[in-house]
Amino acid sequence: MNSQRLYALLGALVSWFAVLSQFITTYLSVEATPLLASLGLLNYFTILTNVLVAISFTLMALEKQNRLFSHPESQTAILVYILVVGIVYSALLRSTWNPQGFQRVVDELLHTVVPLYYLIYWFVFTPKADIKYLQITRWLVYPALYLIYSLVRGAATGKFPYPFLNAASLGWGNVLFVCLVLTLFLMGLAFLFVFIGQRLSTKRDPTGSYFE
Repeated sequence: MNSQRLYALLGALVSWFAVLSQFITTYLSVEATPLLASLGLLNYFTILTNVLVAISFTLMALEKQNRLFSHPESQTAILVYILVVGIVYSALLRSTWNPQGFQRVVDELLHTVVPLYYLIYWFVFTPKADIKYLQITRWLVYPALYLIYSLVRGAATGKFPYPFLNAASLGWGNVLFVCLVLTLFLMGLAFLFVFIGQRLSTKRDPTGSYFE
């Protein structure tokens, strides 16, 4: 097994462990309808995006090409998504709760370890020659659909996945402004990594790795 597959395999194990551990800890910590509570994790961008990372790593470890998860364009889009998870958590959510014990470990895996690990994979192993600025419009579909779903579901049930999306307490005007800021931030990251990818695409060594 070459270094790329080995790195991807380890990434798959870590990311699946983090996601499944979060489901298990949620299931065990909720007294009423624990199954529904654990399935409710799928309403969180953090969980959904970590699942995307886990699938991407799994396919790369198995050397299975898939346009949605393992293609270089998809890898770059997933990188942007998982970095948004880590950055937004650190900037807006980390101070709002203080997990203890095993939950703290899982929390750090989901929001810090997995994003950084995927970032390293992208820099070292992802081919970058075919990453283009025009692809960014496609990358916006997933977060846009997530925001629409979260706001519609929140309006119907009164339950919003994140406090900065809580229109009941912040007002719809403020929430829509937050959504705009998050979208612009995501686009900024996307443009940054396309730029970096294009710069690195001409600096490739015989093993397929990229360096400054």
